[in-house]
Amino acid sequence: MGEVVNLRLARKRKARSDKDAQAAENRVKFGRTRAEKDRIAAQERIESSRLEGHRLEAGRVATDRNDANTGRADRAAGDFVAPSSAPDAPQPSGDAGPRRT
Repeated sequence: MGEVVNLRLARKRKARSDKDAQAAENRVKFGRTRAEKDRIAAQERIESSRLEGHRLEAGRVATDRNDANTGRADRAAGDFVAPSSAPDAPQPSGDAGPRRT
């Protein structure tokens, strides 16, 4: 037959080992010298400014329906107007056909 285990003691052992692990992590995290903290803070500032320097602005993205080469706005699929031979030819009004009443 198996060994009888006192669950209360097992929980206390586990809590104690979890506390020891947390303490070891805190020693590493907070047990640094002022010089180390300053060096790491400076490095984080440099990395953050480098990341911000590569951020794209909302209006400068090439995929926002602007042609990247010419700067002209592309027309939507339904806005296509075929070129006409007469310069003063009427443009389509956008109606699909006669209206039913």
